[in-house]
Amino acid sequence: MLIPLLTDEDVQLHAISALRRLRAAEARPALEALLTDHHGPVRRRARAALDRLRMSPGQGDER
Repeated sequence: MLIPLLTDEDVQLHAISALRRLRAAEARPALEALLTDHHGPVRRRARAALDRLRMSPGQGDER
């Protein structure tokens, strides 16, 4: 449900944040595609989401 929203610029950053919090591994390819987005905030948030996916549950913070 959230992955299709990654292409909607109106809610893109919110969708990335939600996927990060959910640690949605199925979103990895779509998030990786955003690493070349023309908007810096989108690239940075996608990178943070991917970094979170690599972390094991229970590590890091819950931001």
